[in-house]
Amino acid sequence: MGIGSPLAGTRNIWPPVSFEGGEPIDEIKDLPVLIQLRLLDQKDPSTKLWCATGVCPVDPASKIKKSESFPSLVWICSGTHSVSEIMVINASSANHVMDQFVIANAHVLCVTSVPAFNLDSLEAQESEDEESIDYNMKGATVWLGAQEGSLFVHSAFTSWRNCLQKIQLKDSIHSITHVNDRVIATMGDGTLAIFSRKTDRNWDLENPKVVDLGRPQQTIRCSVAVLNEVWCGYRNRIYVVEPRTAKIKKWFETTTRPESQVRHLATAGEGVWVSVRLDSTLRLFHAETGQLLQEVELDPFIQKMFGFVNLGFFMTKVSSMAVFCNRLWVGTASGLILSFPFSSGLCSESTAKESEPERGPYCSLEHAQVSFHGHRDAVKFFACVPACINTSSLGGEGKNTGNFNMLVMSGGEGYINFRIGDETGDTCEDYGELLMANPRSRKSERSHLIVWQLQI
Repeated sequence: MGIGSPLAGTRNIWPPVSFEGGEPIDEIKDLPVLIQLRLLDQKDPSTKLWCATGVCPVDPASKIKKSESFPSLVWICSGTHSVSEIMVINASSANHVMDQFVIANAHVLCVTSVPAFNLDSLEAQESEDEESIDYNMKGATVWLGAQEGSLFVHSAFTSWRNCLQKIQLKDSIHSITHVNDRVIATMGDGTLAIFSRKTDRNWDLENPKVVDLGRPQQTIRCSVAVLNEVWCGYRNRIYVVEPRTAKIKKWFETTTRPESQVRHLATAGEGVWVSVRLDSTLRLFHAETGQLLQEVELDPFIQKMFGFVNLGFFMTKVSSMAVFCNRLWVGTASGLILSFPFSSGLCSESTAKESEPERGPYCSLEHAQVSFHGHRDAVKFFACVPACINTSSLGGEGKNTGNFNMLVMSGGEGYINFRIGDETGDTCEDYGELLMANPRSRKSERSHLIVWQLQI
């Protein structure tokens, strides 16, 4: 069902895009290592990938290091405007599809993993009790939001296809965020629905608090948890909402152009990275003050890597963005995947300001990388789970460093090696042995995951 094969020895796939000198690329630690090109066998070949989320039973930042013994699940959603197909895979197993089912009469736009209720989060992080871990697994849920306004809650532990709870909201659901034991759904009519738990600790879907971000009414396409608050991209602004009181704390503009629209948000420590529709500039804002800290232009990186004089519109249009493993991951509408490692100190002198804090998630411009492996269409999503597929790819110390192994994957339609273009065709050996090959479409045009492995 799910197709994939380890790609041993494929290490140098992130060529450097060097600016202002910088250390040689070989000296940079924790480079992403390509592990798999995974062909997804969807029941209907006409369906398109849309979104995904990783489900981890134990927080990898906690002292509990037992999650490697649990399956690292990824929920992948694809479909048409009338039906959605959900695939639950074990990311650490190349061919293991845990479950595959459809949700009729729904076009799923977003999916998010929500952890179980915890009486004491600190106590749970420090505990190594098997019963505590088991409870966290069984209480975790996955929330899915649809174009038609349907909100579905499924178990993240087992019996994935059985819907635990469902509610019909008044407009399309474009993002779902969990923060401070609240779940926030952002909708097409410019409102947020904030859900809390009942006294029995189950989620109360019938009585959400609603926050209206004002007129003119537009879609809230993205949201992210930041310091126990939620940031929402609305028109050209960021709105900061306190979920427990359901109050707008503040707002600020990301750009002076009122016709612009914030499309993607990604939080990293004390900063939040923002992308704006039809804008190839990425912006970093301070999580507490909203101060602009850094701007990164995508055009120079792509021009330097591929030598294009005039970049096409889709080449630098951001289609997905995420922060995983101390890096900013950016996908474009043309299928390119960029990775910006974070520097440990101030950004370069050309972009630094005297009022900036001393440390932050600044992108290391000197060591930004573009992957030669990409998709034929827009990069739809990034997902990340703790897992390890190939320890040999991490070098001789891979088993003994004590570091945590993570898998980062991108999803999109088709696969292409940008170094040689379409010459790979259907004969690319990197696919490995195909199971249940579908003759109705070429392998290179069907939905793919591209999987990298890192240590943190």
